[in-house]
Amino acid sequence: MSQMQKILKLNRWDFPYLVGCTLTGWVLGVTIVLVIMAISWEPGDGYAAFGVIFALIGAFVGILTPGGQFGATSFSLAVSMGQTRRSFLLWDTALRLAECLGAAALLAVLWAVEERIYVLLYPGEHNALGPSSSLLVTPAVLLVLLGTAAGLLVCHLILTALMVALGRKGYVAFFTPFWLSSLVISPSLNAVEQGESSLLAWIGRGILALAGFLVTPAGLALLVLAAAAITAVCLRYLLRAPVRL
Repeated sequence: MSQMQKILKLNRWDFPYLVGCTLTGWVLGVTIVLVIMAISWEPGDGYAAFGVIFALIGAFVGILTPGGQFGATSFSLAVSMGQTRRSFLLWDTALRLAECLGAAALLAVLWAVEERIYVLLYPGEHNALGPSSSLLVTPAVLLVLLGTAAGLLVCHLILTALMVALGRKGYVAFFTPFWLSSLVISPSLNAVEQGESSLLAWIGRGILALAGFLVTPAGLALLVLAAAAITAVCLRYLLRAPVRL
């Protein structure tokens, strides 16, 4: 119990920091949507819940940099000051999981609030990005919340392991795939929407097919197995990783 109290005391600002990052992203996203709709919106265009997307990005940043520092820094400091790797990983992973669950629940609330704002301002319009949100506790909602929390936790472990192994290069190795995908996904999906037969359209159809598969029971099972395998690899490495200060 004393160990848990010590960990909570040392990380007491992590969750407020995470909430701050999430809310900042949400406010920015909602503001952008309202400005765009005030300038160019016409009845029938619908609305896009960008606020929750920006909030997810904020939560992503908050989980990857708990308390404003990377997990690799916390790991190296803890081990160099005498804490065992096993103890650090046990308590840190448990704490991050709790934070990820809290962030996922906050995202659900922000999504519902955002949609309520648009419904009041633009009655009769629909969410152009997909289904509307719901705070009803259903199996689907719980699955989304747990999946979001697990995804954030796995990303935290991956970045921590990469930066412990590679230093600052690990940061580049982690974010490069996200940067490259951002350059491909939107143009390829737009090519599919335009009915093109280009390479980008072919990639876009592949992305849509993969997304459709991942929401099936088989796809979800595959995601769970992949997340478990990645988590096991990261933890196994960190249990014997050298300390970098």
